[in-house]
Amino acid sequence: MDKKKRDTLKEKYAGSFSGKGDQLQSNLFGDQDFVFNALQEEISGIHSDIERTNDSIDKKKKLLEDLKRRKGQLDKAALIITKSKHLVKDKKPDPL
Repeated sequence: MDKKKRDTLKEKYAGSFSGKGDQLQSNLFGDQDFVFNALQEEISGIHSDIERTNDSIDKKKKLLEDLKRRKGQLDKAALIITKSKHLVKDKKPDPL
């Protein structure tokens, strides 16, 4: 652990284990840092939500394309059946 980090931890937790826990600890980083950190956390959360939403949209687009392709195949198959039914109806029975 580097000296700066060790000194920061000592300052942050000074008195925690020496019976001085009842004393109020001063804000180590200040109000501006608290506000900045809160904003950064919210920005990161929104960024993650945007990425997840875009991924979801991409998956839905792929699903939609697959459904359109399948529907096109079924439409073509139905048209073939419809045409063949007309051909069968138009045929006259063979006289024996």
